[in-house]
Amino acid sequence: MRIPHHIRAGIIINPKSGANRRRPVSACRLSSCFNIPVREVKNPAEVRSAVYEFSRNHVNVIVVSGGDGTVQALHTALFTSRAYEFLPPLIVVGAGTTNMTAGDVGVSCGLVQVLEKIAGKTAKTSMKLITRDIVKLKIPGTDTYYGMFFTTGAICDAMVFYHTKLHGRGFWGLPGILVTFTRFLISALTGKDGSGHAARRIRLKIDNDPAVTGQFMLFMVTTLERLIFGIRPFYQGQGRGPLHFTAMSDHPAKLWREFPGIISGRPSARAVAENGYWFSDINRIELELEGNVALDGEMYNVTPGSGPVTIECAGACSFITW
Repeated sequence: MRIPHHIRAGIIINPKSGANRRRPVSACRLSSCFNIPVREVKNPAEVRSAVYEFSRNHVNVIVVSGGDGTVQALHTALFTSRAYEFLPPLIVVGAGTTNMTAGDVGVSCGLVQVLEKIAGKTAKTSMKLITRDIVKLKIPGTDTYYGMFFTTGAICDAMVFYHTKLHGRGFWGLPGILVTFTRFLISALTGKDGSGHAARRIRLKIDNDPAVTGQFMLFMVTTLERLIFGIRPFYQGQGRGPLHFTAMSDHPAKLWREFPGIISGRPSARAVAENGYWFSDINRIELELEGNVALDGEMYNVTPGSGPVTIECAGACSFITW
């Protein structure tokens, strides 16, 4: 895929996302100033409607201003609606709380600056196109979702802690994330129960390997190349699949020693399954578990006995950055 020679952009804005809520953007003013379709969206159904509208109006680049959940809703709409024969490239403007997706595949400027750049005569000279695979998540009894970062276990519990204990008390944004991350890290390194050490019993089957069951503290599957604060807790090269799989048991051996190598993407030779560490690039994984799981920050509940949760690669999506 290439950057279109003539960019006809469509804009999706989530006014409920953190940064957009604090600094509202006028959709009508943007549409008038740049003569492009702009849609405000507050839920996945409205995102899906916007995708159909953009397809009918021959939009060939979608700019999305919102958080990780808004981008996930856009991916889900694009992959399930089939409104486009070929997926248009996206420009992601981080306007949420965590903005992990934007940190990897997004741009570092605001929405107005993005539109000014697109409208400029020399805009494409500094643009580049990057590609990431998309995670397909199927939860029995629910819809299928598409995104870039799946997790369960302690990270889900940390998310609940942030939204219930911090977000409503003024610790939103970076301060709240730092408090949550610090709590998570201390609990994990000390082995004490808490938002960073809440193990989940999971039966998992990776590709064609035999199924195994264990208690997992950390569990993630992602196609992002860097996560929050730029960390890279996965080891590329162990396996050949498009999905980065990382997991840790409830009591991994000497986590304090292994932690620096893990977050930098350079785990030591001791960070192996026998010591409670899993790193692999996989194609597909089946999980049997109960409780909360999350895809790009959106939480879903898995009921007991409902069947396996499946995670696999849905295909690729392109992103315009500069």
